[in-house]
Amino acid sequence: MAGAGGVGALVVSTIALRLLATSEYLLRVAGPNAGATLVAQLRLTPASVLFTFGVAFVSAAACGLLPALRSTKMDLSRAARDEGSHLGNRLKGSKLRAALVGVQVAFSLLLLTITSVLARSATNAGVLDTGFDREHLAFSQIGKSQTGYTDGQMQLFADGYARRLAALVGDSNVARGTIPMTAGSRLRVYQKVAGLQYAAGIEASENFLRVMGIKLKFGRPFTEAETRNASPVVVIGESLATRLWPTTSALGQRIEVAGGSYSYLDGAESFANTREVTVIGVASDAQFVKLNESNWSLIYLPSRSGDFLIRTSEPERLVSTVRDAGRVEDPNVLLTVASMNDHISRLEGVTATRVIASGAVALGLLALTLSLIGIFGVVAYAVSQRTREIGVRLAIGAQRTDVLAMVIGQGLKPVLYGAIIGLLLSTAVTRGISAILFGVSSLDPLAYLAATVAVVSAATVACYLPARRAMEIDPIGAMRAD
Repeated sequence: MAGAGGVGALVVSTIALRLLATSEYLLRVAGPNAGATLVAQLRLTPASVLFTFGVAFVSAAACGLLPALRSTKMDLSRAARDEGSHLGNRLKGSKLRAALVGVQVAFSLLLLTITSVLARSATNAGVLDTGFDREHLAFSQIGKSQTGYTDGQMQLFADGYARRLAALVGDSNVARGTIPMTAGSRLRVYQKVAGLQYAAGIEASENFLRVMGIKLKFGRPFTEAETRNASPVVVIGESLATRLWPTTSALGQRIEVAGGSYSYLDGAESFANTREVTVIGVASDAQFVKLNESNWSLIYLPSRSGDFLIRTSEPERLVSTVRDAGRVEDPNVLLTVASMNDHISRLEGVTATRVIASGAVALGLLALTLSLIGIFGVVAYAVSQRTREIGVRLAIGAQRTDVLAMVIGQGLKPVLYGAIIGLLLSTAVTRGISAILFGVSSLDPLAYLAATVAVVSAATVACYLPARRAMEIDPIGAMRAD
């Protein structure tokens, strides 16, 4: 049976992998090459086959060894005398079975809790407030390294491309700047009172904030002359303004900024070109660096050399038209064109969360199914062992509903203990995935409640079926059969 189970597991895993690799869901969230990459990385190898059969046989041996050892120590004369009613042996066996059920329930609840948290995160990623109007945005990113253009030639192409885009959606609906969640610059900011700060540098043309749907809280946006000349003026995010000038207005204040690089591995910094700039505006905060990190300070720098952002009512339908406009200008330029929603849905963190959530759902449901089978088997066996006892209870006046409640209650005891252990394990494990969660805490109470209710409800059903059979026992027949 262990060998058959191992073969079945390999067959199911192969089919599941192929289905996952060709699923529309994976292609949608991870791109057209995700399936081939997944198959290449997760293919079945001789080592994985040997491991599967090894685990199957070790599990079978471990499960069969304990009953075999117990049978060698059995007192045959006592067993024959007390067959079917030896309370001590029954209690020992029932405790072991209850412990195994509790372990199954604990790990089932752990997997389902992780699944619930990841599912909430994946849902939130689609509706998370980014601080800009993602529903009505498309963008076109120019593959500058692929063109071989000089700076002057690139500017000529960009100007021509901008005119074509303006003809499509109107000049006021086209902006140039940094696309959210793509490579930007890291700035070192110095202000005498607040000291040294860091911020993300965002390139922005004169109508960038309006096109992005970012609200200008105070001050004014850049003028065309300021973006053309890269004037020493900036618009800053609201949180940075509050940190630098908590009691006064940020407008008209001067700060020193230096562009450069920063290593996240060793903290090494390299900043240069320090210059003094004047704050002319304060904008509401937005998420430009990472979707699940809202603590980045933002500084908008006047520029006309960023990528293109297009505001439209139907960004998905405009994508091919925007790409064609670039090809008409120069068919050799590599353009990445997408709606903002599509771009965000394919971010590495969002894709990872959704793929992991899909796998966790499958594992969680499998673990829950195995737990329910175990609970049903344990309760059914307990009922069969206590048939005479239940018959006696009914014969002396016990209500059948009392028998039902007794069997369900005793069946749920290990489930509740396992649920408590599972919740404790979940609080520790879910903290480890907090970095890939979007808009939800690793200790989200709704996710924990949903997983717990699912496990306990399913376990109650598994207990009810054999408990109902116990309720229908004929007391006279049960006592005669013993």
